[in-house]
Amino acid sequence: MKKLIQILFLMNFSYLFFAIDFIKIPSTEKYNIGNNKFIYYEDYYKNNPTIKKYYCKEQDIKLSEFFISEYEITVKEVKNFIHQTDYPFSFYRDNYWTEFINNKLNENNSCALLNLYESLMFIQWYSLKKGKEYRLPSNAEWEYAAIHNNKAKLPYGNPTGIFKDFYVETWRYEIPVFIPESDCSGFGMKGVLGGSEIVLDNFSDEMYEKIDKLHENPLIFEDTSCSTIRSGDINYNQRDFSDRFGLYFHNHIFFNSIYGNEIRLVYAPDTIFNKGRLDECIWFQNRGFVKETAEIYLRPDTSEKKNILKEAQEVLILFKSTDNLYYRCYYKTDGNWNAGWILASQVSITNIPWYINPL
Repeated sequence: MKKLIQILFLMNFSYLFFAIDFIKIPSTEKYNIGNNKFIYYEDYYKNNPTIKKYYCKEQDIKLSEFFISEYEITVKEVKNFIHQTDYPFSFYRDNYWTEFINNKLNENNSCALLNLYESLMFIQWYSLKKGKEYRLPSNAEWEYAAIHNNKAKLPYGNPTGIFKDFYVETWRYEIPVFIPESDCSGFGMKGVLGGSEIVLDNFSDEMYEKIDKLHENPLIFEDTSCSTIRSGDINYNQRDFSDRFGLYFHNHIFFNSIYGNEIRLVYAPDTIFNKGRLDECIWFQNRGFVKETAEIYLRPDTSEKKNILKEAQEVLILFKSTDNLYYRCYYKTDGNWNAGWILASQVSITNIPWYINPL
């Protein structure tokens, strides 16, 4: 009886003690990134010229040692986050996702529900819990860890020639598959063909900024709101996803969780990487968190302002401006997201039920 009680206790409170498994990726002096052997299959790339401007140029870069999570963040891990923080994920507004995340059979599957800011919030929360600063992987890190020692082209973006050897059934086919059963790279990173994952930088050439001077890594550009989706989904219903990629790259940000994205975590103690982390990020829908008379500024000054919050269905408050007088914000009106700035004095931080403080 005592043993049974102990087991039940662990089952009920295991959400308090979970840990994510990481694999070590060694440094490399020269890694070639940006060729179409990986991101887009050659014939598909040539037939979609509109994608070309979003394609990263081929270049040799140096990568420092880093640790990347063995698998994508699972449904159970996201549920742990929700349980402890009551964070109002956007997918709660969709009945399908609510049903999916509450299904016990799905707990070990990757959580393909996250948008960029929900991902950043999860990562910062996990960092606070573990006492280390985790982040999303960079484009180069993800690619290097995913395709190392793979002998064939990966079929991202190829609507006709998916390699059956790499193909793995997932929950999308109503077959619950445990994470360790997924395909893996030469380094042991599992689930590399499972779906769309979010990283911190963009394919576009002009969006690289070498902020890591010590290790010469091209990382990300100034505004974290411009992070984009890294890989493609081989779901049979979404093989021809050129429109989805166009949406991601044109807007530079993906708020909608309906289609879903997945994430991995990276820990890189030897790499300077201060970008891509929100000091404060608050998702709110309650008008009590911001004054209805607050005005949205197109730039952080006193010009080009408009009173739009009364009509906004949702508002996302992000990081502060360098002078601490404004918050970067996104607001949703008529189903569309728009960017702006809002005076910090118009936002009542103390009324937010949960938010991230700077690490």
